[in-house]
Amino acid sequence: MPGSGPIRIGQGVEFDYATVHSVKAIQAAGYEAISMNSNPETVSTDFSVSNKLYFEPLTFEDVMNVIDHEKPKGEVV
Repeated sequence: MPGSGPIRIGQGVEFDYATVHSVKAIQAAGYEAISMNSNPETVSTDFSVSNKLYFEPLTFEDVMNVIDHEKPKGEVV
């Protein structure tokens, strides 16, 4: 869900790697994976990676709106 701020040049690969592998681990454990990302130019925003994908700002309010709507069992930050 929300991150620690905008990604800087050179961090995109690490972000995508961590996100995609987190999603795969969540799905392998039998759960639906929902991703929220404000950057549509990353691999993790490919519609075939997560079960659901939200393109929203990573503000507290926007994240809480998705959490309130989806009612996840947990979150990975």
